[in-house]
Amino acid sequence: MDSKMYEILCFGDSNTYGWDPATGGRFNKRGRWPMILQSHLGKGYHVIEEGLTGRTMVTDDPSMPGRCGKQYLAPCLHSHKPLDLVIIMLGTNDLKTAFKPSVEKLRDGMEELINVVLDVNRLYAATPAEILLVSPIHVSDAIKNSFFFDEFGIEAIGLSKQFADIFHGLAKQYGCLYFDASQHAVPSSTDGVHLDTEGHAALAKALAVFIAAL
Repeated sequence: MDSKMYEILCFGDSNTYGWDPATGGRFNKRGRWPMILQSHLGKGYHVIEEGLTGRTMVTDDPSMPGRCGKQYLAPCLHSHKPLDLVIIMLGTNDLKTAFKPSVEKLRDGMEELINVVLDVNRLYAATPAEILLVSPIHVSDAIKNSFFFDEFGIEAIGLSKQFADIFHGLAKQYGCLYFDASQHAVPSSTDGVHLDTEGHAALAKALAVFIAAL
């Protein structure tokens, strides 16, 4: 008889995709936190990468079609079912000035994603997936000297520091697991937004300890 495989979906943006801030390319599989997480967890776990550059929680970006997380999340969950754990690390792209971000919008966006997962769980009541909300890393002052600054603006730095309170509160309200990425990793000094190789490694190691203890 086959042993149980613990299925983990990592649903995120460019920091889950593995955007390389130094080159604008993509880190290879050995350098991306979901695959590093897989190597730490080892046998008995299957980690699924679902990162996309520019992905938002619920906002449509006319300049980047197909990036709305809410529109893709349900089909993604159905495609990979049954899942044991759904990790959601989103919110950074929702800080772009064009979306007129606020604490309320960030909270409402993540709440909608939580309810997407809960709705799918109701359809597969025998195999519901746990939800792990990961509060993203902070946007740092380094963004001021990056070409991303025109998109995000100065307000993104302060708003990103609100992620933890917002998402921790939602996790408690909906009975989700919670993890603060900013306690374990920082953005690169190159652009102030994206994880570098050290950040991916640190985040993956901390998440592996957290997940293995569940």
